[in-house]
Amino acid sequence: MNLASTCLWLSMISPENLYAEIFPDKTQHSAVSFLMATVIAQCPYQIDYAYSDNGKEYKGTDDHAFVKAYKQHGIGQKFTRINRPKTNGKAERVPVL
Repeated sequence: MNLASTCLWLSMISPENLYAEIFPDKTQHSAVSFLMATVIAQCPYQIDYAYSDNGKEYKGTDDHAFVKAYKQHGIGQKFTRINRPKTNGKAERVPVL
């Protein structure tokens, strides 16, 4: 596995509910795998909205795998504002170096 391209996906529902998993890439399909297997399957709460950056793995048309998964589970999407550095840290992928 190439560690330079490895991506650590994180999701924090509450301070007690932090989910993390390492994937070999940061594609929409890895994002869906993380969402379904790690977050939705294990989270004891209903998720109304998810907050992410504007990465192509999270955003797209209705045919986009991540958008489909959100709609299938009734989860709304919210995104950080573009070119607003102070909101960038609120939702960010953490690359594993």
